[in-house]
Amino acid sequence: MRKAFIIILSICCVVGCFNIDSAASRVKAPAHKSIVTSANSKDIPYIVADHYFVSNDLHSLPPVKITSKKVFDRCFGMAAVMGKNGQPTDIDFARQYVISVSLPASAVLVELTPVSLRKRPNGSLVFSYRIKKGEEQSYITQPLLLIVVDKKFKGKVVLNPMQ
Repeated sequence: MRKAFIIILSICCVVGCFNIDSAASRVKAPAHKSIVTSANSKDIPYIVADHYFVSNDLHSLPPVKITSKKVFDRCFGMAAVMGKNGQPTDIDFARQYVISVSLPASAVLVELTPVSLRKRPNGSLVFSYRIKKGEEQSYITQPLLLIVVDKKFKGKVVLNPMQ
């Protein structure tokens, strides 16, 4: 009886591992560290920063423009995952800064997708992004979109949400 139990338990473990592997292979990994530009010469290139979350200690929304590692680390935590491209995007605050888009925590699934970063004639930078609302979830998340921009592109940042 004991041998039969051990054999059945072993088979269940092996089958469970195969199911985990096949489920993981269906998940599409996000593009990591890709520089986003468009054919429009007015667009400023940026990198979407992956694998960060808004810190639970933060009692308000993070600032829109973050130019120091100290402020960034106070606002965000790293969310590394296993697998290819699972590490948080590297940010060199000596050469780069971060534009942060965050919405209040909600039980509704919200996707924030970057559209463009452009410089206005008055010198300000306009970051356009899409907001896509989904279905209600059984848990609460805080939508977050971070982009990394070279410091040579200076100016006040204006957020332009698009529905």
